[in-house]
Amino acid sequence: MTTDDDESLIIPTAIFFRVGFGYEFKRRVALSFNGGFDYHWNYATSAVPTYGSFRFNITENEDDTFFTEISYGKMWRISDNYPDGNYYGFGIGTQIAGEERWNTIIRLDFHRKGIIGFEKNRLDSISLGIGFSFF
Repeated sequence: MTTDDDESLIIPTAIFFRVGFGYEFKRRVALSFNGGFDYHWNYATSAVPTYGSFRFNITENEDDTFFTEISYGKMWRISDNYPDGNYYGFGIGTQIAGEERWNTIIRLDFHRKGIIGFEKNRLDSISLGIGFSFF
């Protein structure tokens, strides 16, 4: 994909890895606790976010869901370049039921990492995520 000025519309600048555990209530609401590793190579910035999430399934059909999720937590810095900060997230996604309790998740998320001393005291990013859940 390119824009009118022959520059790429989407430029990857980071990689995120996430793992968590949680519980779903009555197939509509889920709470989870998560951790991960973020690396933004254009800033040479690494972080370890730990956060809680609230997920609401907007629709559900035969174990396939469309959902929205909000997250809040703490972002721990690996290096001494910046202090620890806060982590915020908001996203939408779909969960596609799979075989034997494995489900595929595709999501689009907005992340904000509050970092005092960084540009505008924050690092914002949008991510396209592909993952799996096991129930």
